[in-house]
Amino acid sequence: MTPFQASGAGQAIEDALILSTLLGNPKTSLHNVHTALEVYDEIRRPFALDIQERSRLNGQQASLWKEDDLENLDRNHVGSLEWGLCFFLLWEVWTDDDGVVLIAWTTTIDSMVKDAVGLLEEKLA
Repeated sequence: MTPFQASGAGQAIEDALILSTLLGNPKTSLHNVHTALEVYDEIRRPFALDIQERSRLNGQQASLWKEDDLENLDRNHVGSLEWGLCFFLLWEVWTDDDGVVLIAWTTTIDSMVKDAVGLLEEKLA
């Protein structure tokens, strides 16, 4: 996870909540703990990958580098670019096609916990 969204600690707390909820579920036992872990992965991975990708893009745009020209980056030139251009580039990373701002903190963990418990109980039924 790159550090350009400042969401790593928050994600760790969310991960702990979902994982402890699944492992502490009365239907979870030593014989089916693998199912609880699969549910955790199924619920959390898409969100985590999205945050990871946006964080990577955020860092890329904030430092104005592209992966193919990173070696040719002139850090002195980057520092002279106007803030308006930087903000415009970041705004494209932070918004979806409809202009809705995509930040980690607009989500809630409640629905994810509910989905995880529902999926676990469905798989263990």
